[in-house]
Amino acid sequence: MNFKNIPLILASLVMLSFSAQASEQKMLCASYYAFSFKKEIEKLPNDKSMHCTMSCYLAVKCPNVEASIIGYLKEFWDIIGPGDFDYNDIRANKEGIKFSKHKSLPYCKSACLKKYVKKKRKK
Repeated sequence: MNFKNIPLILASLVMLSFSAQASEQKMLCASYYAFSFKKEIEKLPNDKSMHCTMSCYLAVKCPNVEASIIGYLKEFWDIIGPGDFDYNDIRANKEGIKFSKHKSLPYCKSACLKKYVKKKRKK
């Protein structure tokens, strides 16, 4: 784990928690859809494609800030819980949120797979 990023992440989480407190009902949106999409997301081929697609899906259905909060909370949980923290997961979340501007779940999935799943080269 890269400990130099922890203060930045913790500061971001504190700031995001204040916006979440101001809008509790909206966090219900992101939480609801995160659980709704979980089984589909788990079928994706790698961790970064999962982070990207989930963040994109959430940002299509809910405000972007809530998709971002869920992504940060997941990585925070990885710091203190059983997972493995990876700053690149946050980058994948941000990329997914960018893809959400197309407002299409199929686009989210295809764009994230294109970005994060490398094709084997033909010899």
